[in-house]
Amino acid sequence: LVILFALTFTTNAQAFYIAGLAGYRWNNASNDGAVTFKSTPGYQVGLLLMFGFTDVLLFRAGAIYTSADTDFNAVVNGINYAAKQKLAYLDIPAVIQFSPPGTSLYGFGGLKFGVKASDSCSGDPGYTCTTTVTTLNTMLDLGVGYDIINLGLVKLAVEGEYESGLSNFNGGASKTNAIAANALAKIGF
Repeated sequence: LVILFALTFTTNAQAFYIAGLAGYRWNNASNDGAVTFKSTPGYQVGLLLMFGFTDVLLFRAGAIYTSADTDFNAVVNGINYAAKQKLAYLDIPAVIQFSPPGTSLYGFGGLKFGVKASDSCSGDPGYTCTTTVTTLNTMLDLGVGYDIINLGLVKLAVEGEYESGLSNFNGGASKTNAIAANALAKIGF
């Protein structure tokens, strides 16, 4: 890995890109015993800035508005209630992207830091929401992408992304997970 990293710095740096991102996501959280979460659809839209270190390494940062709603069932005093936690985050990615030479395929990995933008909970009559959601959420962010249109400084890409939250519901007792399908329009300078 060290040799690969050293070799990548012997080439010329890539351009700077601005990318618009739009994606559809499936949110889920790990069950904590009293609460059982279900996969729930959501979306994400945002703007990424991509800084090239070399021809094969980029640093990705930006701001992404993420709908991270979750549906769940909670058992209180032996009664099963259905509820929905409506969540939105402003995610700030800090991700490294690696593109093998001579291909339009790339992989990326790093962290996303989420700042809670909104939070509301509603459920069946008689149910009082007691789930707590942290204001800041840190997520491991991994994915692969492919530039389906590559015109040099103008690119259109599709990505598959996986996120694993390191803390979120109920003081960290339930971790969030998400799988997303993204489209990116990139313009280089």
